[in-house]
Amino acid sequence: MVLKKFVWLIAFLIVGCSDVMDNYYPTYQDALENKLFTRGWLPKILPESTRKIEVSNDLDLNTSVGRFVIDKQDRDAFISQLTLVDIKKNRFEYYSGQSVWAFNMEDNGVVRYTLSVNR
Repeated sequence: MVLKKFVWLIAFLIVGCSDVMDNYYPTYQDALENKLFTRGWLPKILPESTRKIEVSNDLDLNTSVGRFVIDKQDRDAFISQLTLVDIKKNRFEYYSGQSVWAFNMEDNGVVRYTLSVNR
């Protein structure tokens, strides 16, 4: 019985020690005020119309996944700063230093992304 409680305690501690931070920012300004761009979690090329920003940042691995919405009138300007990877899947990439963002564009303006680090 004691061993079972000990195992549960260890399992709880391991699960509870996650370094993944999930956050939501209604507007570009909210993300800016929370320093997502200066800390490198989002690239500085996002237009100010970006909204509904959902991020899940892994602090240990320096990786991130998430999504946001870009207004239709700003979409082409945003895409012009990216490298096309797969036209059929609307997949693009952006590089800054060691950071690599992969973007998947959806027709409704939603952009899904992943951030990884080249080492």
